[in-house]
This record gives sequence, structure tokens and C-alpha cells, in this order.
Amino acid sequence: MWAAGQANPTTLPGPGLLGLGNTNCIALDAAPGNATTPAILGVCPDGAGHPTPVVWTPTGLLGAYVASVPGPPANSVSCAASQINATGQILGTCDFGSGIGTKTVRWPSANGAAVVLSSVAGSPRSVGVEMNASGAIVGQYLSAGDVSLPFYWNPDANVVQAIPALASGAAAAVSGISDTGVVMGDSEIDAGTSHAFKWTAASGVTDLGTLAGGNNSSVSMTSNNGCFATGNSEVAGHANHAFADSLCVPSSAERAISTLASLQFPGIGAKYFNYINGYIEHVLALVKCPKRNDPVCETGRSLKSSATFS
Repeated sequence: MWAAGQANPTTLPGPGLLGLGNTNCIALDAAPGNATTPAILGVCPDGAGHPTPVVWTPTGLLGAYVASVPGPPANSVSCAASQINATGQILGTCDFGSGIGTKTVRWPSANGAAVVLSSVAGSPRSVGVEMNASGAIVGQYLSAGDVSLPFYWNPDANVVQAIPALASGAAAAVSGISDTGVVMGDSEIDAGTSHAFKWTAASGVTDLGTLAGGNNSSVSMTSNNGCFATGNSEVAGHANHAFADSLCVPSSAERAISTLASLQFPGIGAKYFNYINGYIEHVLALVKCPKRNDPVCETGRSLKSSATFS
């Protein structure tokens, strides 16, 4: 770990539990709010090579970092964690083996018992994608028709909501959730075409459309306050432009993404720009899915690829 103003990195110790060491460990996230000694979340392989979440906190002698292993849920085979927030809550996905598959989990802290999302719309399989500052989570679940669709989960309020695709679409994928509960993602609207969308518990799903002349759009990032989103959209001629959307301005039925400021990447063809986006999505998906070839992960990844590569 490189701290602010520190010339040399600090080597994080191995947990020393379950046969774990610090070899082949990967740091994935740092808890916000502490610029000098934040809690660090990562994954280390156990003795059988399975991924195991690890949290490093500066609670040792003289502020030294100490590793803790969040306890796995009962009957799980392996778990992978992907995010830690300022209060120490941890987002992860655990594999429960053949016939059950992956489930989204949230640990209240490094030493707390995991809460498991049992099902979404009757489906037991899910993958967590992002968690906000209050611990609300969005992710993907596998529907009864084997289609990957988004969900919203608030473990503290015991609220689970399935997020539908846009009208005429079959599949959809979330990219993130703001601290105010605004969810952003991409959805099919017909075969081979997808649009960026916004979802809130109060308003449901809103189609953000495309820049003028384009058929596809995709959102990549949402601000913490839920008022701004960025992504890319096709324009006439199938070129891709970046966009920034001000979501908190007064809107009407006529408001569309065509009113947004756009920025083309000079010197980078649309083909290679899309390859970069696709590679980033692929790497993030591998981190979030503890089990390769899992349908929930793979179908969600396919939608993001179609939205980006079209």
C-alpha cells in the first residue's frame, strides 16, 4: 500500500488463518474517509486455491496493519469480495456449489456475520456489482428464463427489488448506485440495440436515449449524489462520443440524451475505444465473479459488451 506522502510502499501481512499467506493476494479497494491509514479490502487464495476475502486494518502495535478474514456464510464453497465502504461494510459474492451457484453477500464488518441475499424474484442466483455509502447494493440475478437482470437490495431495511429491462428489452445490466439510491445501467430495447437507463425506487426505470443519430448508449459512472452520469453513445455514422448527463435538472417527456455535451476522443478510432471499454468490463467481471462461467456473471457481461461494441 502506498500512503499519501510515503516514499516506499507498505507490505500488507498475510492473515495467518486457514493456511493463508500474503503470496498472490490482490488488494481491491480502500475504504473512503481516511487518506493515510484506510482499511484495505482484498482477496487471497486459501490452501485449496479458492478466493478468500481479506481486510487489512491499522489496528496492530504502533498502528501496524493487521489482516482479518470475514467469516464465510454457512454452506458456501468460496467467496470473493469487491468493495468496502467508509463504515466497513463489505460487498461480496459467494459460491454455494453445484445446483445453487452464486449469491450476493454483505458483511457488516471484517468480523461480522455475512448476510446472504437468498433470492430475487424467486431466483436464488445473484452477483453483487456495487454498494453505496449506506450499504445498499445493486447487482445481477438470473431470472426464471435464464436472463440476467438487475436488482436493488437494502439488507438493513430487508428490501429486495427486481429492476426490469426497458420496454421491448429482455436483458439489462447495472453499472452502479449513488449514495442517494439512484441506479444506473444499460438495457436492451430490442435485438442488438441497448440504451443507458436510470432507476429509482420512486420513479422506476427511465430510458436516457442516445446522442443525436445514434442507436446505442452505455453508462459507465455515476456521481455519489446521483446527479451526474457519464458514458458513451453512438452518433450518426456509428462513431462513439463520450457524454455527461445532468440527472438532477428538471426533466420532461422531451428531455433526451441528445441535449448533453459530448466529447470525441481525437486520434482513437471508435473500434479501439470500444475494445478498451470491453477489456475494462471483462476485468471487473472476473473480479466480481468467484466462479468462472457462471451464467449470472456471463449474461450480464454479454449485455455490457453488446452495449459497448454495437
